[in-house]
Order: sequence, then C-alpha cells, then structure tokens
Amino acid sequence: MAWADLRQGRIYEQTGRFDLAAFEYFDTLRKGAKDGDKIQAEFELASSLQTMKLFYSASYYFGQVLVNHSGPNPYRARALEALTKIDAEYPLGPSFMQSLLAKGLDPNATPEASRAFFYYYLGKDQFAKSHWGEAKNAFARITLKSPFFVKASFHLGIIQALENEPAKAIRSFHNVIRHANRLGNAEWLREQATINIARIHYEAKDFVRAIASYAKIPRNSDNWLTALFEASWAFFLMENSNNTLGNIHTLHSPFFDNRFFPESYILQAVTFLRLCQFEQVKNSVDAFKTRYTPVLSELSKILDEAKTNPNKMVDWVRAYNSQSLQVYRNAWPIFDALARTDVARQMLSFVANVDKELLILEGTPEAWRSTGLRGTLNEFLNGKKAAIVKDAGRALYQESQFYLQYLSDLSEQTKLIHAELMLGKIEQLRRKLQIRTTPKKENFIGGMQPLVIGQNLEYWPFEGEYWEDELGGYVYNIESQCKK
Repeated sequence: MAWADLRQGRIYEQTGRFDLAAFEYFDTLRKGAKDGDKIQAEFELASSLQTMKLFYSASYYFGQVLVNHSGPNPYRARALEALTKIDAEYPLGPSFMQSLLAKGLDPNATPEASRAFFYYYLGKDQFAKSHWGEAKNAFARITLKSPFFVKASFHLGIIQALENEPAKAIRSFHNVIRHANRLGNAEWLREQATINIARIHYEAKDFVRAIASYAKIPRNSDNWLTALFEASWAFFLMENSNNTLGNIHTLHSPFFDNRFFPESYILQAVTFLRLCQFEQVKNSVDAFKTRYTPVLSELSKILDEAKTNPNKMVDWVRAYNSQSLQVYRNAWPIFDALARTDVARQMLSFVANVDKELLILEGTPEAWRSTGLRGTLNEFLNGKKAAIVKDAGRALYQESQFYLQYLSDLSEQTKLIHAELMLGKIEQLRRKLQIRTTPKKENFIGGMQPLVIGQNLEYWPFEGEYWEDELGGYVYNIESQCKK
C-alpha cells in the first residue's frame, strides 16, 4: 500500500539512505497513489533527490508538487522554498518557469514569501521580449529580503538606463554592489554593475566619472580589458590621446592574442590621425588588416558550416573552452568572445551540472533502473540539456552574425581612413574628429589613475615594449605633429 512505501521511505531517510528512500517514494507514485499520498510522495522524492545533489532532477518533482494538485496544498510553500535555494546555486532558467505557468500556476496564489521566485522569472521573460514596462513592474515587486533582490536590481538598472532614467539606474546598480555578497557570483555581478555605472556617466559625457568607475575593475578580472577599452573612448573624447594610446597598447599585448577588440585599431588610427602622426595611422590600419582579415574569412566559413546546424557553435565553443579546439585557428578570437557571453556561460554551466547528475544516476541502485526512476530522470535531464544547447546554438550563431557585420563595417572604416590618408584629405578628417565635450582637461597617470596635485613622478622612457606587470599602466608621450 502507498502508506507502507511512504513509511519505508522515511525509515531509509532516517538512516541516511536517501537513494533507497527515493526509490520507495517513486514506487509510491508508480503504484498510483491517491492525491494526498501522491503529493507527499512527490515532495519527499524531490527532497531526497536534492539531498543526493540531483538538483535539476529534484526541481522536476518540486515542480510537480506545484502544478499537479488543486485545492489545499500543504507542500506548496516548502516546494517553492526548495526551488529558490536550488536556483541560487543552479539556475533553473526561464523555460522551467514557463513550463509551470503554462500549466496554470497562479503566482498570486502562492505564499507571499515565495512570490519573488515567480516575479523574477516573469520579469526576465518580459525583459527578453523587450517589454520594459511589464519587466520593470515584476522586478519592482521583489523586496530587499528576497534572495532574488540583487539580480532583479541589476535588470531594473538596465531598464532604467534604457528608459533614460540615469539617476534611478545608478541607484539600482549601487544596490547590486552593496548586496552582491548574498550571491555566489558576487564579484562578477558587482563588476558588471560598476561597468554599467561607467557607461551611464559616459553617455552623460561625464568622462572623468566614467573613467573613475572603469578604474574600479581589478586587473585580475575577466571584465578588465572591456573596462580598459571602453575607458579608451572616454580618454579620446577628452582629447587625452596619450592615455588612449596607452590603454590600446595593453589591449594589443601578445598576452591577449585571442581577445576580440578589433575596434581598438580604428580608435588607435584616428587618435594618431588627430596628432597628425600619419605613418602611425597607416601602421594601425595595416595591423587591423593583418590581424582581422583572416578572422573575417574564417568567420564566414563558420557561419556557412553552422547554418543548418547551429549546435555546431556550441560544440566549437565548448572545445575552445576546454582547450581542445583544433579547427578555425584564425577565428579563435571569435570563439573566445562567444565563450564570454552570458548565453555561453550559462549554457556551459548548465551542461556541466546536468552531466554531473547523469554521472550520479549511473551509480544509483539497480532498483532505480528496474522501476523506471533512472530512465525517467535520464530522459528529463537529457531533454533539458538538448533544449538549452539548441537555444544556445541559435543565440551564438546570431551573435556570430553580428561579429561578421561588425568586422565588415570596421574593414570599410579602415578603407576610408586609408583612402583619405592617401588622397591627402587629412584636414577634412581631422575636422570631423574635433570633439570637445569636456569643459576641463584632466591628467591621468598609470592608465586610469588621476594625477594627484603635488605628486612626484619618475620619468620612465616607454618605448613600446610589453611588461606583464605594467599592463594597464601605459601612457604614451607623443606630441602632436599638426601645424598650428
């Protein structure tokens, strides 16, 4: 009888045999338990799977607790609490929430303490569709006490920036910075919020504050080169050419051969052009062609090969990430850029976690196979993995198409710069670059560090070499050759 299986499951739990407990609870379901016993068996099965570190498998049965039963549900709040804890370490993804909502689950019928789980994923779903109003309303419902508050604040900040509410956006990003320690990926979120604050200052043409924010990204961060590149544009618009060129010198270091910053060559060329350093302009244009013409050629081949099977994009990115990629060597900067996208990061993390669960399943008792529990979970996990890989493949393919257009546009810009240079229309180009938007000049040393009045400086003759401990601290000392 069902109650006997449930009782035996609890006995196994008390002795720490959660694998056998899970079998008993599944057997209860397999034998067609009545609704009261069924909902208890689903919840206990999910809890046992969670204890065994089968987190995605557990989420499946916690989800069943939420959607399979009408009327009073004594396990709803506990199931939502468990899903919230799982999601904090192993993100369940929008498709999981959509599957619950598709079955008629009403967020307003859930306990108030658990509603943030729904509001966050509802907000993300609307955010992905660019429905800013609906997304903002969902995120705004999430209070400080919720574990989803930090991630909701980050998305809220992006929406507010897009809706031209910079002060509100900065407050939201500061909420992320202050409370990020509540999450496992605290440093990454804190840095992303800091970069977005810098971009808001940049858009407002407050370049000094933008650079100060970019300078907060530590050198050992994966975000550091992005901050360095974006700060280069701020320096350019402040007419601090030597700081611009110093940052770009780091970006072009052989230490970062596979990083994707093609626009840095364009910025370098127009900076030299502003200084009337015409031979250096030509060198920058030539360097872009040398480095990125082969990339552009191979990227076209990649898109042709993956056109009918975008999953190949996932295979190549995974191989690149594991340092086992043997093809398209010239396009490795593209795979590096793709591997750093949120789509790829989340997909790679999800696949790795699912593979761990599949490995754990292989070591479960034979009873799991004979009753169908192992097969049920295998089918569920492989289905989820296939779905996320398919979605990621399409997204990475679209991103690669953007890179192709981006490189093509930059190539056209180099042709324009080169043609104008050869035709002697230097003054015409220089006049286009006379951008004066900062009321006062600021002096910066050591990359993005402001000069302190009265600071004693030791002159070091920088001659274009690369020293690993000086990366990010280069400042050129080139004078303008333009005629007054």
